[in-house]
Amino acid sequence: AVKQQYTSAMMTKATLGLTKALVGLTFVGGTIITIVFYAPLIWLRKGILVGVVLTVVFALTTIGIGKIGFFSYIDDSGAILWVAVAQQAIFAVGGFSLLALTITDLFRHRDADTGLIFLWVVGTIIFASLINWTINARSILPMAPAASIIIVRRIEQLAALKGAKLWPRLALPLIPALIITFWVTWADFQWANEHRKSAKVICTKYKPAATKLMFLGHWGFQYYMERGGAESLDILRTYILPSDLIVVPPNNTNVSPTFKKKEAYLYDGVVPGTARWLSTMDPRSGAGFYSDLWGPLPYSFGLLAPEPYIIIGVHKPMRFIEWKPRK
Repeated sequence: AVKQQYTSAMMTKATLGLTKALVGLTFVGGTIITIVFYAPLIWLRKGILVGVVLTVVFALTTIGIGKIGFFSYIDDSGAILWVAVAQQAIFAVGGFSLLALTITDLFRHRDADTGLIFLWVVGTIIFASLINWTINARSILPMAPAASIIIVRRIEQLAALKGAKLWPRLALPLIPALIITFWVTWADFQWANEHRKSAKVICTKYKPAATKLMFLGHWGFQYYMERGGAESLDILRTYILPSDLIVVPPNNTNVSPTFKKKEAYLYDGVVPGTARWLSTMDPRSGAGFYSDLWGPLPYSFGLLAPEPYIIIGVHKPMRFIEWKPRK
């Protein structure tokens, strides 16, 4: 029995390590997205073939893992979310490509500058994937200058071998990379702006109808709700009355605790915002730009409908945790 428990624990650690490595490479490839578009200029035909095989391997590995953080690759009907699987596989291959390129560049040049660039890239990947408390795009971005140097070095090498002109080869892949960069920025701006608009609508509509308007969650939503006169619900101190209303945001942090049916009822549901084709933080699509707990992708493509803000009322006076003095 002890041996079985030890084996099970080791398998769990191995699975966790594999998962963090896969998500780390995914964030590298998705954040430094230029590595994906420059692939035809960086690798020869054999390298491209290896990339295709690795894409299939990463896709099958993702399906085998099944769930990462809050995100599951299999929906309630049992269908595989192939869009998310494909995105993760492509991003992960991009991250692996950059890592392989960094290692080969070190062996090719063997000088102090190359060693610094190697430590810059590999150190960032190790910290962001295995040491930091969560994997996020902000931890990956500091290595962008070093990654750019490595990519250009590789293109210069192949261009010299083939006798091709360098600048036309460098310019074209930047177009889709810039499009995705601005799209991600705009999607993140829209998501933040929806918190502001939603808080204004909710405070205007429901604050006059409640003795006290409270809310769960943090981030920008908390800032705008408090500016509108609402109060954050404190599970240790807040005493809730039947005339009070509680707002539960759909995609936020610290939205627990949950209410039991006998304690609370659905007062209303607000559906602000618009549908999005790209998300930076949404567990429905696996996007976790600021934390991989939300999902294993730095951003995700796919149409997502706006989620409703839930307005809750209680049947009788209550508090979540009754405070008792120590004896």
